[in-house]
Amino acid sequence: NDLNNAKKFFSNLNYSDNDLILQEFIEGQSVGYFAICENGEPLAEYSHKRIREWPKKGGYSTACKIYNNSELSLISRKIIKSLNWHGPIMIEFKRDVINGNFYFIEINPKLWGSLELGFVSGINILPALFSLSGLNFSNENLNSKLKVYTSIAWPFEGDAFHYLSHPNIMFSLFKKNLIISTGLLRDPLYGLLKLAYFPIKFI
Repeated sequence: NDLNNAKKFFSNLNYSDNDLILQEFIEGQSVGYFAICENGEPLAEYSHKRIREWPKKGGYSTACKIYNNSELSLISRKIIKSLNWHGPIMIEFKRDVINGNFYFIEINPKLWGSLELGFVSGINILPALFSLSGLNFSNENLNSKLKVYTSIAWPFEGDAFHYLSHPNIMFSLFKKNLIISTGLLRDPLYGLLKLAYFPIKFI
């Protein structure tokens, strides 16, 4: 029904079926590759996979973890090199649960929503940005060691909706190397604003 309605909508705008690109729904996990690049080469990079997202059927990350996959990195670096990319980049994929293939979704030429995961995992994003700007940031080494298993959850950003619908998820919040980010300690005003806005999001 959704497909037929969409075709009818575009037909009314004088588009033919030949003008449309259809993508089969990919049943799988959302993964992302993030980098600060200089002339087609990543200065700092990492990937994550989504543990939970909101809305459930496809949305933004409410919990995610560091994801090391050599194939994903290789594909992403090829894209960066072919574009001779300079600056921050976020490349999103879906990994098919059946064949394991990565399917490209989109590129965003900006810093990404899960940036905090990179910081808490030891990715030297700031030194890379300083280096990109031509500034000296010698106190940091661009090749810092990655904390492989670090994951993060944002309750006020929608992850708490999952706790309400599936209370058993609460047990996973006590796992080692999981950061619960509310903002209340690091940036109290911002955290309080998120807390105050949460009931509105829930409604």
